[in-house]
Amino acid sequence: MEGPLGILGGTFDPVHHGHLRPALEMMQGVGLQRVFFIPNFHPPHRPPPVLQGAVRLHLLRLAIAAEPRFVADPRELERGGISYTIDTLLTFRREYPRRSLCLLMGFDAFLSLPSWRHWERILDLVHIVVANRPPWRTVQDDLMADFLSRHHTAQPLELHRTTHGHIHLFSVTPLEISSSQIRQEIAHGGSSRYLVPEPVWHHICQERLYEQSGPD
Repeated sequence: MEGPLGILGGTFDPVHHGHLRPALEMMQGVGLQRVFFIPNFHPPHRPPPVLQGAVRLHLLRLAIAAEPRFVADPRELERGGISYTIDTLLTFRREYPRRSLCLLMGFDAFLSLPSWRHWERILDLVHIVVANRPPWRTVQDDLMADFLSRHHTAQPLELHRTTHGHIHLFSVTPLEISSSQIRQEIAHGGSSRYLVPEPVWHHICQERLYEQSGPD
């Protein structure tokens, strides 16, 4: 049986090691066959990205070129409009009707799920794998605590046995890096080196990206 596929969305403005290392750890720990990185066209809960989609996609491809199990997926850029996760998951489920699919996300994103469009349908389509890191956080909100307790599995193998419906918390290396931090650093004359993969850093410098973006 083929392994699950991972799905990781974000603006990737720019992509950095805080995206890549957790994705690699979750891929290895859960046994994902591939991870699809999906740049948003226009995220529903934040301002539009600074860089155009084609540029962010190019940086992403530079970042993951050495890892054949990582895929830069342009479907939200090609679709345009507001990038609702539920719409993207529906396209994956149509493409892979019998495959285990895992939506990868951070802990804050998991807690914000009730604000997502049709969030209650997500587990009808995929599993959710939540990256957790020290200091270990717990779910305080009653709605999300109940949601987690009803669907949680501590066993990654369950994500292989079924196509959807489980939530798995996965411990990852803590890397406190953010895209907004990188943009602000560059806008103030600093360097993003070692926060992003080296090919991404070289392209940012060559094209003088984010130099005029300023703080969020």
